[in-house]
Amino acid sequence: MVAMDSRGNLGGACTTSGLAYKMHGRVGDSPVIGAGLFVDNEIGAAAATGVGEEVIRVVGSHLVVELMRQGFSPTEACKKLWNAYYNTVLKTYRIHR
Repeated sequence: MVAMDSRGNLGGACTTSGLAYKMHGRVGDSPVIGAGLFVDNEIGAAAATGVGEEVIRVVGSHLVVELMRQGFSPTEACKKLWNAYYNTVLKTYRIHR
């Protein structure tokens, strides 16, 4: 979740599905800075959901905010993230499965 206060300051929070679904030794994307959540008060904020391992591989939230820093709209940045995800993660799975 990302939010903006009355002064225009950004904040964010994210969580996992909790201990009920946690496998021993697994670290999800929520505690990894830039994966599950990234906030830059000057540029914008992004939060991700889905399979944490995949979000970590492309550092999804950080990538979206950095693309916004480069001038991409939030929608364009998300589309570029999808392309990066598809080209790195999904193609790898199709080759190895």
